[in-house]
Amino acid sequence: AILWTENDPLLHPLLKSIGIEPLDDQFTASYLHHLAVHRKMPIKSFIMNSKIVAGIGNIYAAEALFLARIHPWTPTG
Repeated sequence: AILWTENDPLLHPLLKSIGIEPLDDQFTASYLHHLAVHRKMPIKSFIMNSKIVAGIGNIYAAEALFLARIHPWTPTG
């Protein structure tokens, strides 16, 4: 999809709720911990949620969790 707007694109309804990107300086362990601490969803679903982290798909999530030795179904909280 291509969205054209003359306003700030980050305020568009389809984009304003997207989480930060993994390479952003604000993406830290503290950021993830703050959002994860009271949730019970599987960790893989958590990191693939675009409202939490932008751009993490199935392959990136699987590889990251494998390298971290975290089972994908481990509860987030």
